[in-house]
Amino acid sequence: MPVQTPPGTTYSRSSEGNNAPSRVSLTNNRQPSQGGKDMFTHLRHTAVLTALIVAAFAFSPLARADDPPVSLQEAYAQIKSAEGKIPVPTPQQSIAVGTFNATTGEFDGLKTEVEIINGKPVRLVPHVSINAVNARLVFQLLGNATKSVRLSVSGVGLTIAPAGRTSVAIDVGRLRDVSWSLVSGIKTYRDQLKIDRPRIIGAGAFTIPALPIAVAYDPPQNPAGTNSVVYKRSTSLGISMGFTVGKSTSTTTADTAQFPVPSVFHQQLVNAAAVETLAGNGVTAAALQQIDRFIGKAQRNVTTKEDGTSTSRRAYTFTEEHSCGLADGVRHLGPGHSDLVVYLRNARVVWFDNGFTTSLQLLGYDAFDCVTIDQLRSGTANLDPAAANALIALDPFATSPLGPKVPLAADPRYASLPGIGLLPDVVVTATYTQQLLIDNTRSESSARTVTDDLGAGLLSLVGLAPSQSQQVVATLSVGTTLETTDTTTVSTTLTARTLTDGIRTELAVFYDRIFGTVAFQDPRP
Repeated sequence: MPVQTPPGTTYSRSSEGNNAPSRVSLTNNRQPSQGGKDMFTHLRHTAVLTALIVAAFAFSPLARADDPPVSLQEAYAQIKSAEGKIPVPTPQQSIAVGTFNATTGEFDGLKTEVEIINGKPVRLVPHVSINAVNARLVFQLLGNATKSVRLSVSGVGLTIAPAGRTSVAIDVGRLRDVSWSLVSGIKTYRDQLKIDRPRIIGAGAFTIPALPIAVAYDPPQNPAGTNSVVYKRSTSLGISMGFTVGKSTSTTTADTAQFPVPSVFHQQLVNAAAVETLAGNGVTAAALQQIDRFIGKAQRNVTTKEDGTSTSRRAYTFTEEHSCGLADGVRHLGPGHSDLVVYLRNARVVWFDNGFTTSLQLLGYDAFDCVTIDQLRSGTANLDPAAANALIALDPFATSPLGPKVPLAADPRYASLPGIGLLPDVVVTATYTQQLLIDNTRSESSARTVTDDLGAGLLSLVGLAPSQSQQVVATLSVGTTLETTDTTTVSTTLTARTLTDGIRTELAVFYDRIFGTVAFQDPRP
C-alpha cells in the first residue's frame, strides 16, 4: 500500500535495537493553503510581539512613551466599545436589476449604454450602491408562461426559473463586477453590473468560549491500559533589528611621477607656447603647440578609495511551550474516550472587514486547557454544553457510531503514514513533529553622494588649495532592517506496547491535516 504523506512533508524513522525506542520525525515546512483543507491552526500572539517591539526600541534614542501601555483586557474592552460606534451594514441586500421578456428577448432595467464622449463611443456600465456585505440580484420575468429561464453569473453559477415563475434571483456574495446572462430558448440577453459598497464594512471584537487548537488522539490500548500520547506545542516569537552605516571616500589625482620625462617635456612646450602667445608671436606659439601634439604626453590618474562600514544588530525572542497528557497511573481508555482536546478558554478575537475580506486576529485568552472527551461529556471541563459539544464534534472517534473503527483512510482530513509494529516485551516510542515558520523582513536604505572637483592654483602657495588638481567623491549610506519570525511547533509523542499479550500487533497511523497531530488505529477487523 503506497504511503500518503502531506505535500512538503519529510518522514524519517530510526531504531536502536531490541527494547530501544524508535523515533519518528515528521517535519512539515508547508505554507498554509488558502483552500482550507490542509490547514495548520496557527495563532499569533499580538500582545507578545508588540511587547518585543517595545523592548527592542527601549534602548533607542528614538523611543517615546507618549501613551502608557494597556492590558489585554482593557484593550479588548476599548475595541468592543468602539465596535458599537461603527455603523455595520446589513448582511445582504437585494438589487432589482430589471425585467426580462422571454418571448422577445428584450430587457428593461439597469443595462449598459453607449454614449459619444469627445467623439468616441464609451460604454457606461450601470452602478448600484448598497449598504450591505452581500448582494442578491433579482430579475422580473415576462412572457415565460411555457418557457423556463436560466440566470447565470460568471464566477458564481446559475439558477433556473421554471415556466410561469414571475421572477428569478441569485446570490452574488461580495462580487463587485458582475457579468450576468438570461437565457430562455433561443432568446439571450447579457450585461454587466458594478456594485459599490462601503469602503469599511466594520471592525470589533468577540469572545470564543473554547477555541480549539489541537486534538491529541489516545492510541488503542494494551491490556494494562498504559499506551499513551503526550502533546506538546511551542510558540516562538522573535524580532531582530539591524542598523548599518557605510562611508566611502575616493580621491582621483594625476600621477606625473610615473612618466617624468614626457610629462616635463610636455609641460615645458605648453609653457613656451603660452609665453610666445603673450609676446604676440602667434606663429611661433602655433608651431610649439603642433610639436607638442606630435610628441604626445603621458599621464596616469590614480584613484584612492577608503571604505568603512559599521553594523549593529539587536534580537529578541520569546518562547512559550505547553504539553499535556494523562497523569501517571490513570488508566487510558483509548480512542473516543481518552483523546485530548486542546483549546484556549475565552479567546478574545479582533475582527476587521475592509469590504473585500474579513480578517481575524487573536488578542488574548484566559487559559490553555487540555480536556479528555469523557470529561467534556461529563461536564468536568466546566464548559457550556454547546461549546463542549462543538469540541467533541472535532473527534471522529467520539462522534461516529463505529467509534475506534471509523474509516479514517476514507476521510480527506487524514493522510495515511507507515504503521508501527508492536512486539511482546518491547516499548515503542514515536515522535511526530510539525513546524510552521513565518518570516517577515523589511529593509530600508538611503545613500548620499557628494563630488568635489578641486583645482590647483595660486592659492595653493598659501595652503588654501591643493597642490594638484583632484576629484573627491564621498558617499554616506544608512540602512535599517526589521525581521520578525513566528514559529509554531507541534509534536505528538507515542509510547506503546503490544495490544494483545504474547503476540505481535500493529498500529495504523494517520496525519490530521487540520491540527498537525497524529491519530492511531488498530487495523484488525
